[in-house]
Amino acid sequence: MKVIPIRPREATGKNPSALKTRQLGILNTLRKGLSNNEIGNKLFISSKTVDHQISTILSKSNIHFCYEAAAFVHSDHDQKI
Repeated sequence: MKVIPIRPREATGKNPSALKTRQLGILNTLRKGLSNNEIGNKLFISSKTVDHQISTILSKSNIHFCYEAAAFVHSDHDQKI
């Protein structure tokens, strides 16, 4: 039986908002002003998946308003992959 650790992955734990690598990639492309469809095409995922991931990013970051999201995207929370 495979043992699954009860802690975030190392890469997830290294960033302040506990974002996964895919979420960081989406965040990096989001700050460039791309649409969900453009982000999906660039990362080879559907725009619906991008939408879900953005919702998760905002939820993990405790963001509730659009102006907070804009500030978050342009803050130092984003990391290069």
